[in-house]
Amino acid sequence: MPFRNTSTGGFFLPSTPKFGLPQVLNDFDLACVLGIKAKTMWWMIVDRKDLYHVFTIPKSSGGKRIIHAPDIRLKRIQKVLYGRFLKPIPFGPHVAAYVPGRGVLETPPDHVKKKLILHLDIKDFFTSTRQGPVKDMFRDYLGYSPDVASLLASLVTVPHTFEFGMRYIVPQGSPASGAVCNAVVDYKIDQPILQMLKDEFAEGEWTYSRYSDNVFLSTPHDIERDAADEMLKRVRRVYRKNGGYRLNEKKTRFQRPGKPQRVLGISTAEHPNIPSEVYRRLRAIIHNCLTHGPEKQYARAKCRDAEHLFTVLEGKLRYWQQVSPEKIAPLQEELHQAVMAWAAGVYEDVEVAPVAQAEEESQEASTA
Repeated sequence: MPFRNTSTGGFFLPSTPKFGLPQVLNDFDLACVLGIKAKTMWWMIVDRKDLYHVFTIPKSSGGKRIIHAPDIRLKRIQKVLYGRFLKPIPFGPHVAAYVPGRGVLETPPDHVKKKLILHLDIKDFFTSTRQGPVKDMFRDYLGYSPDVASLLASLVTVPHTFEFGMRYIVPQGSPASGAVCNAVVDYKIDQPILQMLKDEFAEGEWTYSRYSDNVFLSTPHDIERDAADEMLKRVRRVYRKNGGYRLNEKKTRFQRPGKPQRVLGISTAEHPNIPSEVYRRLRAIIHNCLTHGPEKQYARAKCRDAEHLFTVLEGKLRYWQQVSPEKIAPLQEELHQAVMAWAAGVYEDVEVAPVAQAEEESQEASTA
């Protein structure tokens, strides 16, 4: 027989991806799953730098935030990629951001009535997530071959030139970016920290949560500052070792009882609650709008006009209603009355009520 010496020693059987994700063997398979032609996918990868509109917006804390808005065609593909390759990834309860069905209110309850809350901030969350760790996540965590992992990573990263040179980063502005960063940080950072807490501390001694780039560790025990500093060193060690992330040391906070304890802006002293200064400020502005109209209020609230002020206030009340509906209900009724009165044109151009104004200015001075 002419083929009796044939060998199959080089046969490669790819592993099955985790979490029921699509089986993809090559670029043609991936393009098929994404619903496009292979040549279209390669064009999006090779010319991806030209498929983003780059601009900056000011950060509330100062500086500029780099935004990469993808071309509508690439954006559509990134939405499909998110739905088929990223959305099915399960996350533990320690992750709340960029997870369907979870939100900002899931994190604060984990850190109520704690003796210490350590608040950390991941510096440059999106731009610090580079193509290499993204590829590692698709390959080592999700189970794709190196070639397929490289293609997936290329579709969700973009080259950007910094002062120190060019890097391939996750673009802030893509519909897949939050999920990509979440998966990378969970694989590279969260899981090693959780394993460290499990191996070296008793159950319940420390609680770990992360909401996007906000990291919280809390303990119900009244520990000394040396022990708190040691925990911070352990966490820093994980960040130095994995993923290329850094902590923003200027935003590191040790929160103890006796001083305001906040998790994502929500008070956690006794139970998740609206911070008193936030509530008083909202009450003062709404009272002035009802009593004297919004014309004297919107400039102080940094709004464009009265209509913008009412929209902002309604949004804030809807948010805080989730935290404390019984405290917000009277303010919502008062705001509704103010909107109706303003629409009817019953206000005159008079000064702001002195009591409410004094209360607001006093609060502004205390929080400055």
